[in-house]
Amino acid sequence: MLIKKVIGADPKDAEAHYNFGSDVCPGCIYTSRPLENIDRATHLKSDDPAIYFDLGAALTRLAQYDEAAAAFSEMSGHRP
Repeated sequence: MLIKKVIGADPKDAEAHYNFGSDVCPGCIYTSRPLENIDRATHLKSDDPAIYFDLGAALTRLAQYDEAAAAFSEMSGHRP
């Protein structure tokens, strides 16, 4: 899978982690698997509101509502 090669070549590529967590793994949106990559993206590119939106959405799907609310709140602090 190409995105895994990109992450392997540059582990600090926030966009690659974000894309892998939110786009590449649609079948596992009800598991914690995508969270690892989306969370990694928030640490690498903390000023991108789209990353926090997808993090909040993934947490909502997992019924982690307090964490989701925190992610959405963080998102609103980074409006483009």
